[in-house]
Amino acid sequence: MGSSPGKEELEFNDRQKQGFGGLATALRAAGAAFLVLGLARLVGGVLDLVRASWGLGILSLAEGLIALVLGKVLLTGGDDANFVAETRGYDKPHLLNFVGSVTFYLVLQFIVAAVVALVLAGILLWG
Repeated sequence: MGSSPGKEELEFNDRQKQGFGGLATALRAAGAAFLVLGLARLVGGVLDLVRASWGLGILSLAEGLIALVLGKVLLTGGDDANFVAETRGYDKPHLLNFVGSVTFYLVLQFIVAAVVALVLAGILLWG
């Protein structure tokens, strides 16, 4: 049986699927590290707030929340890469989900970097 006219199918070979499996492992490890870091920063933020260090406490809480979001996005990307590695016949949708997760991660990183740059510029100019 041939494929439907206009329908593109995408299927990776075994070696390529192994590459996606390794990528999935790396993304999951990085995501887990971000989650641990995020939890540590949240605990540190709460401790700073208790010690009446409001500025550091709020900054630590913000860092913790951002790290948790980044970790979740990386874990999701790792799952999508793993789906590409493990399944047959559904590589294209899983690849598109993976690209969406990585794109969201990079956009979020860019936003964080822009905010930090603006804050630092403000401190340098008016601090």
